[in-house]
Amino acid sequence: MKNMALGHLNIPKPELERFSFTHDIQTRLYLQYSGLIESADIGKRVLSALESDPRVINLKDHMISKGSSASRFEPKLLAMWFLWAINEFGREVAEERLNTFLDSSDIPNH
Repeated sequence: MKNMALGHLNIPKPELERFSFTHDIQTRLYLQYSGLIESADIGKRVLSALESDPRVINLKDHMISKGSSASRFEPKLLAMWFLWAINEFGREVAEERLNTFLDSSDIPNH
């Protein structure tokens, strides 16, 4: 088994593979971070904090653009993204990007 790189939260970073016979990178990340939201204290705390944030509450029942499609806003997905961003970039950068998203009246496409 290869050594996996660890992020800022000491969570392993799945590696991009040229070919994957089980799960693509998005599926592996979803499974990893949804498990943290459901069973780890840090995941439960992040989800609880986001669910009580008035900016998150205001997004309830809104559709979020995904480029060529859209999906209903889900705090769990935001919490998963936030944990990934902390692990990938560090807490300061993750909080800055989260606040930029939550404070924006329009989300730019870039």
